Amino acid sequence: MKKFDLYQPTTIEETLGFIEEQDDYRLLAGGTDLLVRWKRSNSTPENVINLKKVRELNFLEFNEKGMEIGALVKIADLIKNDIVKEKYPALVESCAKHSSPLIRNLATVVGNICNASPAADLTPALLVYDARIKIKSKDGERLVELKDFFAGPGKTKLKPGEIVVSIIVPEPDQDLKSHFLKEGKRKAHEIAIINCAVSYLNKDGEISDLKIAMGAVGPTPVFLNGLDWFTEINENNLERLSQVLEDIVSPITDQRSTDWYRKDVIQVLVKRAIISANSI
Repeated sequence: MKKFDLYQPTTIEETLGFIEEQDDYRLLAGGTDLLVRWKRSNSTPENVINLKKVRELNFLEFNEKGMEIGALVKIADLIKNDIVKEKYPALVESCAKHSSPLIRNLATVVGNICNASPAADLTPALLVYDARIKIKSKDGERLVELKDFFAGPGKTKLKPGEIVVSIIVPEPDQDLKSHFLKEGKRKAHEIAIINCAVSYLNKDGEISDLKIAMGAVGPTPVFLNGLDWFTEINENNLERLSQVLEDIVSPITDQRSTDWYRKDVIQVLVKRAIISANSI
């Protein structure tokens, strides 16, 4: 790893002022992905901006509109929070299945999203909860739907001079059911072969607003909604859904799995998630 200049701002404004003047920089929060990537590739930026002293980014807030997760909130923090466990169970499930306890105590929620891995564990759950990304720059602030945030493997639609300051997750409906499942290869530190999250409203047995998000089945996370015909959990609807998934996913073959395996198993995983969500 080559040498780099380390900058440690204490406010968001300091951070924005610095990155506005730089072309080659990386933001460091948990560091669990970036440091490994730098060591393997021997490609280090000229400037590293350590965000850990920016206290404005370290918050987890709840109000009548939902939850806001600051950029320095650790994955382990969500697992420990009783409100998150009660209102966003699929998100807690995805956090609990992310890597190991050591990594979860270091890695941030926002970092997992900004890493833009198609196999990221937290992304599918946040997608089915309609999460939005709050982005700041010197020019102001903007909100981006999470489903519109990814541009490709390892790439987001962040513009130069912008940083993600938080993730906003709406307050869930009291009738919302949700669940997350993951297919991995190893017991510890596993990267998903595939993963998925689902959410839907269940009012007296009538299903509506089914949302499905899947990881590692395309160059970006795959989000599916608008399934107005899915009004009941039965074999016919589940089979019809399998055909939709067959047509929409485009996985690859890599060191962890083959494309045909991913394509077959994601259909099984989504079905299980829908059925399991209804029993929780």
